[in-house]
Amino acid sequence: MIDDWNGINVTVMGLGLFGGGVGATRWLLKQGARVTVTDLKSIAELGPSIEDLEGEDICWRLGEHRMEDFTQADVVVVSPAVPKSSKFLQAACNASKTITSEMNLFLQHCPARVIGVTGSNGKTTTTSLTHAILQQSRPDTLIGGNVGRSLLLHLDSITKEDWVVLELSSFQLEDMALDRLGVDIAVVTNLTPNHLDRHGSMDAYAAAKQNIIRFLKPGGKAVLNGDDPRLLSWGKDLLNEVFYFSNQSLDLDSAFLLNGQLTIRTGGEVLPLLAAGELPLKGPHNVSNALAASLTAHLAGADTEAIRFGLKSITQLEHRMELVKEERGIRFYNDSKATTPEAAIAALNSFDRPVILLAGGYDKQLPLDSFACDISKRAKQVIFMGQSADTIRNAVVSNLSSHHSLTLCTVDSLEAGVDLARRSAREGDVVLLSPGFASYGMFNNYEERGRRFRELVLGS
Repeated sequence: MIDDWNGINVTVMGLGLFGGGVGATRWLLKQGARVTVTDLKSIAELGPSIEDLEGEDICWRLGEHRMEDFTQADVVVVSPAVPKSSKFLQAACNASKTITSEMNLFLQHCPARVIGVTGSNGKTTTTSLTHAILQQSRPDTLIGGNVGRSLLLHLDSITKEDWVVLELSSFQLEDMALDRLGVDIAVVTNLTPNHLDRHGSMDAYAAAKQNIIRFLKPGGKAVLNGDDPRLLSWGKDLLNEVFYFSNQSLDLDSAFLLNGQLTIRTGGEVLPLLAAGELPLKGPHNVSNALAASLTAHLAGADTEAIRFGLKSITQLEHRMELVKEERGIRFYNDSKATTPEAAIAALNSFDRPVILLAGGYDKQLPLDSFACDISKRAKQVIFMGQSADTIRNAVVSNLSSHHSLTLCTVDSLEAGVDLARRSAREGDVVLLSPGFASYGMFNNYEERGRRFRELVLGS
């Protein structure tokens, strides 16, 4: 770990639009480093991030990478989105340069106790709920990581008595393993295929996720989904304390549903929290997220009143089953964060109304059979879009039974999809943007896609 950055030549690879690149650059400049920022995106594409750094003494390299910025730097701070196969990273390695990331820098210098939350689906909601609960008694509790906020510039105000809640992606966990960095409480919400285009196989993806418990700090605790067989097996092999959450009762220290009530049992003590029906966030998947957050916050010292209040405090999360508008008895939901088939399945199964589904996007080479099956059973109409439109449409057709009536349409833009959905919808219907795929090719990220959907629905 570098303690004195003054005069160190640092290349920040991947400025991006999610805050990590900007946070790392600002922090490095504050430490006295000489910083080069390089990104394949153009000035126009990176506008908001560049504006955030206006006036700073930075060597900009945009729209390209140059080999000398990697072979002549002392340190390369790389975005987690950059594939490990990058020839520029390989060149830096061959030149014995230090390679790190924004998240690694934060964990190396953070004095606080850290909760890390990962999983294929539900990690943002679980992170947000855990943070909301802990804030009831500890208002200074911070949230960061993959939620799009760098905490590097908060390091000066963080103490060892604080808690920090981080959402961690598989890409970030790969980087953390390089420095054997761990957290105090590790949470894994679930494990289903994701990012196979990057990791290459389910085993490689799972291995990246498993780093969150593999490098737990001494005395650290793991909170795992007891309904996931793979995660149950992880817990059996772990020397640290392990706790589970489940939508059914377990004979283990856990959070579970008991007669429809969220309940925690640890050390023989049973703590009833609240009825599942009282949760503002609807759907069985959000019950699971609430159980994970409740148990995690309990292990971090939150009492039952704080847990109850925190769970009730979050009424709606942007781009996650977000009710945008109701008109003519038709409800429009923005679930743009559903970038995997499993997330879209959870959204589909949250409604007892007819659903017009907008689905499709960038194909991450994920299995589609379950998604197609649920679409054929639950949707009234499906509007396909993006690179994966034909692939998912063919999968749905293969799962349709002869007696099931389902309207299938393909459009070339989100604008056309929303227009068609609005014309097709009738009173009592739900129009649901829950793509099941990433946004690339049509949008920069799921947030931009969700914002555009919201604009179209609201007519702005």
